[in-house]
Amino acid sequence: MSKFEKKARAKREAAALLPSLFGKAREFRKKGEISKFKALSKKISYLKNKHKLNVPLSEKRHTCKNCRCILIPGLNCRVRARDGFLVAYCLECRRYSKLKLSN
Repeated sequence: MSKFEKKARAKREAAALLPSLFGKAREFRKKGEISKFKALSKKISYLKNKHKLNVPLSEKRHTCKNCRCILIPGLNCRVRARDGFLVAYCLECRRYSKLKLSN
Protein backbone atom coordinates (compact mmCIF):
# COMPACT_ATOMS: atom_id res chain seq x y z
CA MET A 1 0.00 0.00 0.00
CA SER A 2 1.45 3.34 -1.04
CA LYS A 3 1.67 6.45 1.09
CA PHE A 4 -1.11 8.13 -0.91
CA GLU A 5 -3.47 5.18 -0.41
CA LYS A 6 -2.81 5.20 3.35
CA LYS A 7 -3.63 8.90 3.57
CA ALA A 8 -6.79 8.49 1.50
CA ARG A 9 -7.90 5.57 3.67
CA ALA A 10 -7.28 7.53 6.87
CA LYS A 11 -9.25 10.48 5.47
CA ARG A 12 -12.22 8.23 4.61
CA GLU A 13 -12.18 6.70 8.09
CA ALA A 14 -12.03 10.14 9.74
CA ALA A 15 -14.91 11.40 7.59
CA ALA A 16 -17.01 8.39 8.58
CA LEU A 17 -16.14 8.89 12.27
CA LEU A 18 -17.04 12.61 12.53
CA PRO A 19 -20.88 12.35 12.64
CA SER A 20 -20.78 9.86 15.50
CA LEU A 21 -18.29 12.04 17.38
CA PHE A 22 -20.61 15.05 17.09
CA GLY A 23 -23.47 12.96 18.51
CA LYS A 24 -21.37 11.59 21.38
CA ALA A 25 -20.11 15.07 22.27
CA ARG A 26 -23.68 16.38 22.47
CA GLU A 27 -24.69 13.46 24.70
CA PHE A 28 -21.75 14.05 27.07
CA ARG A 29 -22.57 17.76 27.33
CA LYS A 30 -26.24 17.06 28.07
CA LYS A 31 -25.25 14.56 30.77
CA GLY A 32 -22.89 17.11 32.33
CA GLU A 33 -19.63 15.27 31.60
CA ILE A 34 -17.77 18.38 30.54
CA SER A 35 -14.24 16.93 30.50
CA LYS A 36 -15.27 14.22 28.01
CA PHE A 37 -17.17 16.83 25.99
CA LYS A 38 -14.11 19.08 25.70
CA ALA A 39 -11.87 16.14 24.80
CA LEU A 40 -14.22 15.10 21.98
CA SER A 41 -14.50 18.70 20.76
CA LYS A 42 -10.71 18.88 20.51
CA LYS A 43 -10.57 15.53 18.72
CA ILE A 44 -13.17 16.68 16.18
CA SER A 45 -11.23 19.88 15.53
CA TYR A 46 -7.97 17.92 15.20
CA LEU A 47 -9.47 15.46 12.68
CA LYS A 48 -11.02 18.26 10.62
CA ASN A 49 -7.72 20.11 10.40
CA LYS A 50 -5.44 17.12 9.90
CA HIS A 51 -7.42 15.55 7.06
CA LYS A 52 -8.79 18.84 5.64
CA LEU A 53 -12.37 17.58 5.91
CA ASN A 54 -15.40 19.54 4.84
CA VAL A 55 -17.97 19.43 7.59
CA PRO A 56 -21.66 19.81 6.70
CA LEU A 57 -22.95 23.36 7.08
CA SER A 58 -25.37 22.34 9.82
CA GLU A 59 -22.48 21.04 11.96
CA LYS A 60 -20.23 23.97 11.08
CA ARG A 61 -22.82 26.41 12.41
CA HIS A 62 -22.92 24.53 15.70
CA THR A 63 -19.19 24.91 16.34
CA CYS A 64 -17.61 27.90 18.06
CA LYS A 65 -14.94 29.40 15.84
CA ASN A 66 -12.92 30.65 18.80
CA CYS A 67 -12.78 27.78 21.33
CA ARG A 68 -13.82 24.99 18.90
CA CYS A 69 -16.47 23.56 21.24
CA ILE A 70 -19.78 22.26 19.97
CA LEU A 71 -22.59 24.72 20.63
CA ILE A 72 -25.79 23.38 22.18
CA PRO A 73 -28.49 26.05 22.56
CA GLY A 74 -29.59 26.42 26.16
CA LEU A 75 -26.59 24.57 27.61
CA ASN A 76 -23.47 26.34 26.45
CA CYS A 77 -24.71 28.95 23.99
CA ARG A 78 -27.39 31.59 23.72
CA VAL A 79 -29.10 32.14 20.36
CA ARG A 80 -30.90 35.37 19.44
CA ALA A 81 -32.33 36.90 16.28
CA ARG A 82 -31.30 40.53 15.94
CA ASP A 83 -31.37 42.99 13.01
CA GLY A 84 -31.55 40.29 10.32
CA PHE A 85 -28.83 38.15 11.89
CA LEU A 86 -28.86 35.00 13.97
CA VAL A 87 -26.42 35.63 16.82
CA ALA A 88 -24.96 32.67 18.72
CA TYR A 89 -23.15 33.63 21.94
CA CYS A 90 -20.77 30.97 23.30
CA LEU A 91 -20.95 30.79 27.09
CA GLU A 92 -17.61 28.93 27.27
CA CYS A 93 -15.36 31.60 25.74
CA ARG A 94 -17.76 34.60 25.76
CA ARG A 95 -17.55 35.18 21.99
CA TYR A 96 -20.36 35.45 19.49
CA SER A 97 -20.86 34.57 15.85
CA LYS A 98 -23.35 36.05 13.41
CA LEU A 99 -25.21 34.35 10.60
CA LYS A 100 -27.21 36.42 8.15
CA LEU A 101 -30.84 35.39 7.90
CA SER A 102 -32.37 35.26 4.43
CA ASN A 103 -35.30 37.54 3.66
